[in-house]
Amino acid sequence: MDPVLLNALAAGIVSALMAGLVGPVVVTFRMSLLAGGLSHVAYGGVGLAYLLGFSPSLGALMATLGASVALSRLDARGQERLDAAVSSLWSLAMALGVIFVSMAGGYGMDLSSPLFGNLLTVSDLDLWVMGVLTLFCGLVLWRVYPDLMAVAYDEEFAQVRGIRPLWVRLTVLVLASLAVVVLMRSVGLILCMALLAIPPYGVERMSRSLKGMMGLSCLYGLACVLAGIWGSWVLDLPSGPCIVLVACVPFGLGAVLGTLRRRMSVS
Repeated sequence: MDPVLLNALAAGIVSALMAGLVGPVVVTFRMSLLAGGLSHVAYGGVGLAYLLGFSPSLGALMATLGASVALSRLDARGQERLDAAVSSLWSLAMALGVIFVSMAGGYGMDLSSPLFGNLLTVSDLDLWVMGVLTLFCGLVLWRVYPDLMAVAYDEEFAQVRGIRPLWVRLTVLVLASLAVVVLMRSVGLILCMALLAIPPYGVERMSRSLKGMMGLSCLYGLACVLAGIWGSWVLDLPSGPCIVLVACVPFGLGAVLGTLRRRMSVS
């Protein structure tokens, strides 16, 4: 098998596992807006990395981890206009990213990879970093799973047990930050929220627990990634958008079938 395609398949599998593990937690905690903000904030770190000449992945990681702390504080205060604050933060980061890239000498060819992803350009080093981050997230989730369940479904009871919801929610945002860095290589910063949110929503009704949702989300994401890579390879199209389009197909079919079922029941 072509080494480029082999790396792409391996990176796609790792991305599907990361999205399948972290996505259900983000959805369960109703933090999709905050996690989406992280994906936009990461662009500021990528721009700074281009300006200073270090790894875009490291820049994205620094930006998202810093934003996780800021967003966690905003969330803890329960601000009524949290959505506006998050939008302002990611708009600022995006603007800074554009300025940094411009100062670095303009838009280069490599810039499309962080924005839209390209599994066909994943190197061996990228693959190792993605694998280590995914393994780390899996270990963290295994360690804090009881606390996650307690806070997600009964926050007051969790506080009585001595669990600090603020730290649990910050943990979720940190995991989302790591997921953004991994998914940046597969579907890009613009589309990474789709891979984090679509599989959990798609399997939510079939799951009886958060663990079950994680397992099914991993399978859903894996099927989408493999089909998307195949379509990208055969049709010579960008891999990231192909993966997201494949993930959206079941939703379109579900909407059509649901409409037909309702019309048949009425008639």
